[in-house]
Amino acid sequence: MSTNVDDLNNMQELSSNIQEELDNGKANNISDSEIFENQKNITNLENLKNLQLKQLEELKQLKEIQQKQNQESEKESKKKIVLENRSNLYKSIYNGIKQPILMFCLYILLVYPKTQYYIGKVIPKFYSDNTTLLNVFIQALTLFNILIISKVIFSFIN
Repeated sequence: MSTNVDDLNNMQELSSNIQEELDNGKANNISDSEIFENQKNITNLENLKNLQLKQLEELKQLKEIQQKQNQESEKESKKKIVLENRSNLYKSIYNGIKQPILMFCLYILLVYPKTQYYIGKVIPKFYSDNTTLLNVFIQALTLFNILIISKVIFSFIN
């Protein structure tokens, strides 16, 4: 509030003018149509405000839905990456142990006495009761040939 004396005099003059208009009935010269128009404008503004609030709520809901979808797609992409990494790991492990397992199985098969006996009927000097250096060399050469053939076959399959 101003402390200037002139401002206070003006305020007193203003309040006396307002009081005079109220006493004379000039302040109530607002027509019913103006009142109706003002009320209509107020209701329109309230309706507009309500509409904007509804739109804001819908936008919030859409934003939440979009965030959920983004999170789900991120989870799915992470799952795909994990599955691809696992698949690559399993393939590398399989490729790393494929040949040693094949060698192990062939060795077991070739060392078994009945197998040596049957192969000895086809390949002379493969099997005899007395193990000689020639027998071991022929067995190793047979194992080597079987490994080379299996490697060629696996390279065509993969």
